[in-house]
Amino acid sequence: MQKKAEKKQEARYRVELTEGQLNLIRKAIEGRFRIMMGQEFDLCNDMAFLGLENIDYSTEDGKRIFDWALHRRDHLQEIIRAWFRIAFEPCGYAKEKTEEQLRLEDMWDVIRVALGQSRWGKHTLHNSDDPVLKIEKIEG
Repeated sequence: MQKKAEKKQEARYRVELTEGQLNLIRKAIEGRFRIMMGQEFDLCNDMAFLGLENIDYSTEDGKRIFDWALHRRDHLQEIIRAWFRIAFEPCGYAKEKTEEQLRLEDMWDVIRVALGQSRWGKHTLHNSDDPVLKIEKIEG
């Protein structure tokens, strides 16, 4: 009879982040989800308009920059769609989510609750075998 291999306890970390940094992590996780689900539009839109938040689009220069950003977004979408077809269409989608995907879902959900951006209020889902991510507001 074989002994069951004991699961090595993973190291634990405590990280202090600003709200802006936490929002970036949320966006990164959402971007990965969207790519894996073939929902690249929001990710491409964010990427195309990155750094253009303070542009006045009512001016001639602003309109030109807006049109350029839309053109850039459309090209990014084409590239990501092509990559997605190459990466996933031959084998299809996995029927069950990987442990990594479940971890990301858990992290994303806890981050959205901490930022007050969850549709479900303060309730978080817990799908992975990992302990629930803990986020504690320390100031502000």
